[in-house]
Amino acid sequence: MDNDTYIEIRNSWILFAIRDILEKTDVRNMILEREFNDNNIYFGDSFVGEYDYSILNKYVDYCINKINKNLILFTISNSVRQCSNVEDCETHFQTVIIDKINKVIIFIDPSRKQKGGGIYKTTASNMLIKYMKNAYPSYKIKWNPVKTPCQTNYKDVFCQSWSLYLQMLFVQQILSSDFNYTSLTAPILPVKLSDRYGVLLQFYRSIFSKNKSLCKYLDDAYKSDIDNFATDLSIVLKNKLLKEDVCLIFPDKFTDKDLM
Repeated sequence: MDNDTYIEIRNSWILFAIRDILEKTDVRNMILEREFNDNNIYFGDSFVGEYDYSILNKYVDYCINKINKNLILFTISNSVRQCSNVEDCETHFQTVIIDKINKVIIFIDPSRKQKGGGIYKTTASNMLIKYMKNAYPSYKIKWNPVKTPCQTNYKDVFCQSWSLYLQMLFVQQILSSDFNYTSLTAPILPVKLSDRYGVLLQFYRSIFSKNKSLCKYLDDAYKSDIDNFATDLSIVLKNKLLKEDVCLIFPDKFTDKDLM
């Protein structure tokens, strides 16, 4: 095996691991808490995989009625339990911001287009919106504003990263002293996929530079994923991959092309 092929295989497992850790509540909240050291923000749960959508309704009830914080942040994905077709089962990450002071709830879909919709379904958000309209009619429901969607290609499987990126960007705006919801602004992203991956890579570099323990999470996930899932690799290749120190490679030695 030539070196370029080895690096391609190694990098694919690193990207698998980054997607893995950014699905986890503790990792997402570690990043959010480091970015927003604010006692008025509640860093909530992530609802991923197989769950009943009714849990989201109860969770929102709890957040609105029991949590004494101004802003509530949490993550939802389409449940693989309640789906009538394959598209509904896609584990597409969406994020939510509840502003209890202004009674606004923002749903964030990284694949959303300017006029709504996107390449992935937002079943989880749609189910929660239906509940919010009935249970909390005083709350204004908003979708994330869009100029260029983060995800426009099915090859882009970084919804767990883009959804966090957008959530952080919008919270930064909400916390600004002169903010109002008419000025909520979408990021200006490149149209070309490889260029958008450059933005995503900068996001990774930012969160890894601020959260040194993220490297340990990533390295552990990388090795665990190879141990558990790399069943088609030779023992020699597997052992070589397991000797890698991911913290010396990602994100600093990655380029936007490595995310393709």
